[in-house]
Amino acid sequence: MKARDIFGLVVRLLGVYFFYLAAINVPQIWRIVTMPGRTVWSLAFDSLFMVTWQGLLAWWLVRGAPPVMEWAYPPGKE
Repeated sequence: MKARDIFGLVVRLLGVYFFYLAAINVPQIWRIVTMPGRTVWSLAFDSLFMVTWQGLLAWWLVRGAPPVMEWAYPPGKE
């Protein structure tokens, strides 16, 4: 494997890690929304925000993060 391939693998593995972080927060949102009594919407919003940005970042990294790859290994410099 070349250094470019290894770097791409590391970027994708980082994406998998962010998918994991997003996934472990989903039950927390469910617990906050379905708790009996008064729902604390600020906690629900904070948790939903965390899941959203981590999920979007993970999706982008798993797809290969093209701007990062082009920055690290510009085309034509192989």
